[in-house]
Amino acid sequence: MGLVMYLNRRIERGDECYWGYAYDWGKSGQFFKWFQKNVCDGDFDQDYVYDVSREQLKSLLSDCEKVLADPSVASEVLPTVNGHGILGSCEYDHLYFWDIERTANCLRAVLEEDERYGDAVTYELEASW
Repeated sequence: MGLVMYLNRRIERGDECYWGYAYDWGKSGQFFKWFQKNVCDGDFDQDYVYDVSREQLKSLLSDCEKVLADPSVASEVLPTVNGHGILGSCEYDHLYFWDIERTANCLRAVLEEDERYGDAVTYELEASW
């Protein structure tokens, strides 16, 4: 078993409410560490749900774009984490950069799509390992 994190979104407009999955990460230590630092105040608890703001997601997208534009900054901007297999690999290899690119593409799409809902959209992050 390993780390799995889910980003969920909720859209409330009047009497209508939509709640669903927006994205997931499996064994991606770099994102675990990013959320731990930027969303969870350093303490990421399993099976706890954290609110994630649109600004935080934009910040994560910006960090992904920095790494994709200049891979030499990867260890500073989105460092891997030694989690003894639970958090995935510590290598900055093609799978690491594929995960960064996949995350950036998804965040761009989610944020662009959700612009039309304004403040009616909220995001939550949950994880288990």
